[in-house]
Amino acid sequence: MGFKVHVAFLLFAAFLGASAYDRLEQGDCPNEFLSYPGGRCLHVSTAYVSGDPKVYQWEPAREACLNMTTEGWTVDLAFSLDEEVMQRFSEFIVNEVPSMKYYVFFVGAERDTPSGHWEWVDGQLVDPLSYVWNINQPSSSQDAYVKTMLVPSGAHNRFYMIAIRAVERGPSFLCEAAPKCD
Repeated sequence: MGFKVHVAFLLFAAFLGASAYDRLEQGDCPNEFLSYPGGRCLHVSTAYVSGDPKVYQWEPAREACLNMTTEGWTVDLAFSLDEEVMQRFSEFIVNEVPSMKYYVFFVGAERDTPSGHWEWVDGQLVDPLSYVWNINQPSSSQDAYVKTMLVPSGAHNRFYMIAIRAVERGPSFLCEAAPKCD
């Protein structure tokens, strides 16, 4: 792990505070993932900040998360985001890694084209009225917009989810690890 990636990881861990770690035993998440309240394990891709010029489309970003799967963990783009996760993620980026506060981050929601419903990669429906969406999102008139990413909102120092086309590119993504079910 590069120095800048390691520093960002440690800053994110410090941001979560001791209380989150007190409730979780060491090793509850795979390497490079942070234990998060509610038993969630999240990984912020910071390679671009560390000098890796690669940018991703949604599918390759998802593949990068899937490739982090280990013997005991299933990994995918972050899913079932709620207001608490979005707020903590936003605070971390704005306060601890300000060089990333204007970045976009792919997350795991996509629109099922035949039904028009938005679903998280784990199959749960995304509430179209949820506060994770940016204003006027998602738009039912945007047929080509079938994937999602988080974008910064300077007015609230918070990230919100927007609908994008599958060909859009971005420098980062947010992965989530969950224990494999036997």
